[in-house]
Amino acid sequence: CIRDRVHKELDEVRYQSELTLEQYELIRDKAEYITFKWNIRDGGIHISKGWKEKFGFPEFLPDLEEVVNTSEALESEQRRDLMNCIENVRKGLHRQKREYLFPLKTGEKRWFELLIITQTDLSGEPAFAIGIISDIMEQKERVFQLEQELQRDGFTDTFNKAAIEAYGERKIHELENDEQMAMLILDMDGFKMINDIYGHPCGDKVLTKVAELLKELAPKGARVGRIGGDEFAVLMTAKNPLDVMRQYAEDIVRLVSSVECDSVDVSISCSIGMAVSEFAEDSYSRLYKAADRALYEAKKRGKNCVIQADSLTK
Repeated sequence: CIRDRVHKELDEVRYQSELTLEQYELIRDKAEYITFKWNIRDGGIHISKGWKEKFGFPEFLPDLEEVVNTSEALESEQRRDLMNCIENVRKGLHRQKREYLFPLKTGEKRWFELLIITQTDLSGEPAFAIGIISDIMEQKERVFQLEQELQRDGFTDTFNKAAIEAYGERKIHELENDEQMAMLILDMDGFKMINDIYGHPCGDKVLTKVAELLKELAPKGARVGRIGGDEFAVLMTAKNPLDVMRQYAEDIVRLVSSVECDSVDVSISCSIGMAVSEFAEDSYSRLYKAADRALYEAKKRGKNCVIQADSLTK
């Protein structure tokens, strides 16, 4: 396609020769996306017609730097980065590539890739900057989709072990002064016996139904993950999450006992251990160990119950 060919041409410029203005005009005529040519000396920039269609700005801007500095459509970080690009062109940096989330004239925001090539005059001084603005929204959405898929447990459609741990380790360090992170670990009671008596297909159905319960009843903002074969973890951050999470855990224990496999009562149950962080510098590993100890205690006390760990201390 034209887009791939143009990108390849621009990439080869770095290693072969300077892109001439004649070549640029050829690309400008054939490309289906936005191209531009900035005159470094007088500050004016000519932009192809797609610019006005998408963003509503004129195709010629007499002073690029003024536009960047005064545009209300740009966020402060974007403004700083674009000014840095301009300064790099003035210094003669040959090639730059950036990605920005820009608002269209409709108000919709889309991701664009900005590719800039610096042109020099006969004396070797920077004279022009030419480049391409490409809509990469579809690529970004696809990358996001793939990242989401990598974070999911394909069997239960909950977060996988790596994803839930990464979330917990990151989030616990982002807690505000009045926030806590609560964690519960659920483990099925005697799950091996379900597989042995009713078969693995039945065991699989039980697990997926338990996962559905965990997701459907989860408090707002809570994340559910599968951390082992029949073991799940739920994380929640809030100002006072413990009461909400305890009620949630008790509801899960009660409802799991009614889970059936093809209308057969498999007499399943689960045990839950709970813990909560109580100081700003707590760690995810400490919280996990506390919830795991509480789970062990629930098993020790006869299973089919919820046990809360003692308050964490430094």
